[in-house]
Amino acid sequence: MGAGNGIGVENVIIRDTIRKRAQRLESPETAVQNTSISVNLLEFDDVAYRLQADVNEPTKLTLLMALPPQATTVSLPEGALDAVQAQYGAVVKVVSPTAGFHIALEISLDAIPRGTEAEFDNMVNKLASLRCVVMGAPLRTQLQRLGTGECAEGPLLAVPHRTSEAFFVKPQADSVTIIFPMRFKDANDATIATTFLHEFAEARRAPSLTTAPACSYSKAPPLELKGAPATAQGANGGYVSFVLFQRHVKGGARLEDSSWRMMTFYAFVNYHIKCSKAFMHTRMRSRTQNLLQVLNRAKPDTAKEKKTATGRTFVRN
Repeated sequence: MGAGNGIGVENVIIRDTIRKRAQRLESPETAVQNTSISVNLLEFDDVAYRLQADVNEPTKLTLLMALPPQATTVSLPEGALDAVQAQYGAVVKVVSPTAGFHIALEISLDAIPRGTEAEFDNMVNKLASLRCVVMGAPLRTQLQRLGTGECAEGPLLAVPHRTSEAFFVKPQADSVTIIFPMRFKDANDATIATTFLHEFAEARRAPSLTTAPACSYSKAPPLELKGAPATAQGANGGYVSFVLFQRHVKGGARLEDSSWRMMTFYAFVNYHIKCSKAFMHTRMRSRTQNLLQVLNRAKPDTAKEKKTATGRTFVRN
């Protein structure tokens, strides 16, 4: 699994914890170093994890994940459990999650393949990519059908990706359209996003990007959202639409890359908005400092008093 939009697919803390505990099982001397742990993690867009392990069961590690809170009670995304079994096989066992979490995996550290270092690292990275596997399951299913030529026109699908928010997937006979309602709590963020997204869509016209997915931006909801729930309307940052064709998802690597890029598109935009604001603040501070230096140099010189040998003072005109 690769990284899209500059955001790594794997959670680094989860990856390193699983790797270290699994590697310690290779010899009795290091196996005793595995202690009991209970670590809570919070990732961007309110995805939470908990890692648990008991010193008396050094070959077991439990990984729990909580999805972003939604306006209505939402269970696991459609196809999530099938995706977990397909990705991890006998390495994990799905168990009942504790309160506040949506899924729990009991990882058998001694079942992680160790034929080669690449096989070991590949499975560890997959385990650390649970977010992509679970939350991206509905989108990945549609993109898989597109890649194999089995895609057919279907109803609009809502895929939750942030707290009380979702993007929408519209499968067609030869393509899949993905629509993002862009909402921002800060009005200034929405203003910057409008400019950024307009330029983002226009960049698709560059000759070097002719094979990239089609991208469009509008302030009004696109036609694909006709009949969508009320939560899809009224996005103060407008709407971004991507149209993916078979060439964009054919093959395992392209499928995973496209799925992750779509799942993290809002985070990508939000990151650039924050960077833009930080850049503007830095420039304004720098400009203010320059103006203060000019004003300081413009101050008239004060007349200096001079004294004679007898102690009298006079001012030179």
